[in-house]
Amino acid sequence: MKLIINTCLRALFLIVVLVSLPTQASSADYEKLYSQVSDSVVTINTLTFAITEASVAASPGVGSGILIEPTLVLTAAHVIHSVDLIEVRFTDGISIKADLIAIDDNNDIALLRLVDAHPNPVIATMGNSNNARTGSEVFIIGAPFGFEQTLSVGILSGRIIRGNANDGSVVEFLQTDAAVNPGNSGGPMFNIDGEVIGMVSFIVSKGAEFNGVGFASADNHCLCSSS
Repeated sequence: MKLIINTCLRALFLIVVLVSLPTQASSADYEKLYSQVSDSVVTINTLTFAITEASVAASPGVGSGILIEPTLVLTAAHVIHSVDLIEVRFTDGISIKADLIAIDDNNDIALLRLVDAHPNPVIATMGNSNNARTGSEVFIIGAPFGFEQTLSVGILSGRIIRGNANDGSVVEFLQTDAAVNPGNSGGPMFNIDGEVIGMVSFIVSKGAEFNGVGFASADNHCLCSSS
């Protein structure tokens, strides 16, 4: 009987210890992280005009972006490529027009300058993708299908290197199983310290939506110093 009681006590102690240990990726953690960083994520709304002799047609587009300085926004090059109007929308509903000031099509990165600064800007903290390891937890915030400030969670699944046939350059992308869809492009990939380590670039799938593998360009190729 004493042996049984002692065994039960040890089992109970082990359960208490395990329950007491902090978990790195609980829903409460992501709730806190989201509240800390989401205001640094913006939605990019674009218009492209097609002018003919008979009419003028406007085609809207949507993507995501990262506020890296009070008037500078990082986004994907393909989000704003050949568009005629760019507006940056913040979480409080304020929209500010922006101009393209630098673009790197090979790395799918563009830098925008706001015509006016937001009155209360929340600047993203930039991390180092070289420190991120396969299997580490990441999360993404953006506007998939126009649904702004959507959170998706996953892991860093791997890395790929893509060569550019035109100039021989190579680009590194971070692979993830966190869901990304049209509208997420240009949005940040965060580590669990709330630091930006990548920017959503493209999806490899059988369709245009997330039923495959998403990739984010590594931050060491960004245009942050081009202001």
